[in-house]
Amino acid sequence: MRSIYFLDTSYILALEIKNEDAHQKVLQNWANLIKYKPFLITTTYIN
Repeated sequence: MRSIYFLDTSYILALEIKNEDAHQKVLQNWANLIKYKPFLITTTYIN
């Protein structure tokens, strides 16, 4: 069974924006994460 991960907006932005402070850390995490091909979940919900 594959794992399920919720992708928060800040994670996605850090992944995409190269000058974001967390970009390198998130990029390394992403490289490890995608090896396992998890289910990825996002939402448009705003509280």
